[in-house]
Amino acid sequence: MLPIPYFKLSKGETMNIIKTLVCTGLICLSAYSQSYLVQNNGVLLSMNESGSIFDLSQFVKTYEIIFKGKNFLINKDNKLTVITKDGFVIDKGDKLIPVKTKITGGSFILSDKNEISIVRNDGMVFTYDKIEEIKKLEAIHAGGNFLVLQGKKTQEAMILTVDTENGFYNLLNKATLESLKIDIAKIKTIGGNYFITNDGLVYTVSSAGIVSSKESMGLVLKTSKIGGNFFVDSENVLRVVMSNGYLLIPYIPSNMGKIKSIGYNYFTNDQDELFTVVDKISEAELNSPDATVFDGALKKIINAYDVSFDARNINIFSF
Repeated sequence: MLPIPYFKLSKGETMNIIKTLVCTGLICLSAYSQSYLVQNNGVLLSMNESGSIFDLSQFVKTYEIIFKGKNFLINKDNKLTVITKDGFVIDKGDKLIPVKTKITGGSFILSDKNEISIVRNDGMVFTYDKIEEIKKLEAIHAGGNFLVLQGKKTQEAMILTVDTENGFYNLLNKATLESLKIDIAKIKTIGGNYFITNDGLVYTVSSAGIVSSKESMGLVLKTSKIGGNFFVDSENVLRVVMSNGYLLIPYIPSNMGKIKSIGYNYFTNDQDELFTVVDKISEAELNSPDATVFDGALKKIINAYDVSFDARNINIFSF
């Protein structure tokens, strides 16, 4: 990976640079979960949590990438590159993550010694190396902000969730899973911030790591497309999981067409056009008793990319 400069700026300086980038005509979208995409020529385009994509002249050797998450990349030399919530790309080197990576999620890395490194939204990395509860457990599913663990005995089942804002983790033991009616043996579909069981129950995982059942919204027995914060069921209904754990069915743009390729919070259609999927809208809008306000919120979720962009040039999508 080529060297990537470290931006050490004050909050005011950071905002001025972001405003300058936006005003110079770089890619502007509407999403609220930082992410990235890498083009065929190795140019890394970063997305900030306010929905803008920046070309900061950062290059990666795509053939050297061995692990990827929602907001990070790891190359063959075990060097970590992160994308911050402000859209900056930072080379963190090889000192902040385990020597041997066993599995990666959207915002965390699990080592072969069961150390958990959490990549926070601001690019900070927190590593926990003495989690006694998971030492004898095996990771069987990795989502964006959760990890499903299983031991030799049924009662050793556990789910570890990640708080992506603060860098903490939470452990849901067997008793907690039973109270939520979660049987990990039935987990079939894994998304970024949700999972679905084989009997159709949808569970969401908020950005704070809180797991909640969406049984009241009906069953989803089959899915045709799996994104980070969205999925499409067998009836071609697109559902979005918000950062607060809400599960919504948004309005679909008339020109959306069929989904072709998927990143964490974006996708391309069969015309190679880019669309983003918002995961954060104010709860005042989502809970408004005014139907017009609520409808307006649903229309904000799926956004067509409005600047010339050839999605066929994308080489690597985010987790």
